[in-house]
Amino acid sequence: MCVKGLKTAALVVVALVIVSVGLAYIAGMQVQRTLLNPEFCGKLVDQVNLGSAIQGMLREQMREEITKGEDAEQLDIIFDSMAGAFPPEWIEQQAKMALHDFIPFITGESDAVTAAIDLQERKDHLEEELLGRLEEMPTEQLEDSPFSPGTLQRDVAEFVQEMELPEELYVADLTEGMSEEAGHTVNIVRTGTAMFRFVPYLLFAVLLVFCYFLAGMSGGMKWFGACTATAGLIFILGLVVFRAAFLPAAAQEIAHSEDMPLDPDAVLSSVDSVLVHMYAFPVYYALIGVLILVAGIVLGRQGV
Repeated sequence: MCVKGLKTAALVVVALVIVSVGLAYIAGMQVQRTLLNPEFCGKLVDQVNLGSAIQGMLREQMREEITKGEDAEQLDIIFDSMAGAFPPEWIEQQAKMALHDFIPFITGESDAVTAAIDLQERKDHLEEELLGRLEEMPTEQLEDSPFSPGTLQRDVAEFVQEMELPEELYVADLTEGMSEEAGHTVNIVRTGTAMFRFVPYLLFAVLLVFCYFLAGMSGGMKWFGACTATAGLIFILGLVVFRAAFLPAAAQEIAHSEDMPLDPDAVLSSVDSVLVHMYAFPVYYALIGVLILVAGIVLGRQGV
């Protein structure tokens, strides 16, 4: 009786460990399927209209730094020219390229960030955009601007040159300025990703062996399968509760936030799509647990 009680207690402990490891495994897989997935992150870039948001932030920043009492209408021509030379679609395309290069680096799949953004073509477009808009301006307005009607093409070329835009922008240059904390976080992600490739499966194998020794082939599979299914169902329940209880509150906070550079509706839609995307894996995980449980029941009926 005492031995049976100890086995039951040990099985309960193992069951709790199986559920805990299962929840951690599902959470890790969700991170890999979303935040550490370049394709998924690229879709989010489209959903939140990142290109338009960056254009808006740069316009406001440049207006604050450049205007300072000058004619804002004339400066709008420069802003609009830059928007035409660096359209939202181009910005989003470069962001996706950087993600496809940077994410494998932080996960340890590549040793360096090698992507480069070609700006020379954009600089040429900027000259064309600015020159075209200035040529449409009345002569009297041009005389009050930094650009002279007689030397318009040369002035535009000099203006773009003074912006000191590089011919290429290397993504690696952006990572060099990371803080020590950010670099430490990258190292943690790389280590965690490397361990995640084998540690969970090793733990599952060890826990399954424990179940076998404590409850036999049939009983062990039933315990392991039931706990695996439970972990998947708990994660699904957590997602349902979060969407129902916390997402509306977050929507209100985002809607009233003055510091949100992105479209609040687009952000909330993206968050909701991420949560919907997260349902798939725990459902599969729970179904695997159910299959193991059913296999244990069938083996039990066969006397195994």
